[in-house]
Amino acid sequence: MTCVKCNHDGTKKFGYSGRKRVQRWRCLQCRATFVAPTLKPLGTQTTDLDTKARVLELMMEGTSVRAISRLRTSHQNDSRPDGHSRRKMPAVARR
Repeated sequence: MTCVKCNHDGTKKFGYSGRKRVQRWRCLQCRATFVAPTLKPLGTQTTDLDTKARVLELMMEGTSVRAISRLRTSHQNDSRPDGHSRRKMPAVARR
């Protein structure tokens, strides 16, 4: 592993980072910590490509968002490709 800051080859493992438990590294020369760069075709979204492809396939077949969320055992807001919810916010009770 090469340091992303100083390009030094001397690095060592330095724990894990994030929800997906990605390996962290520390440079022995400049003491910077970093994770290995990964390919992120969906940008900041954490859903994998297989799940996204299956959800889009079900949507193109005419399956409702609620049915997809039941099939995928995920929340219905996660089933839309753009990530936005169609549900309205509940009204706030006034005194």
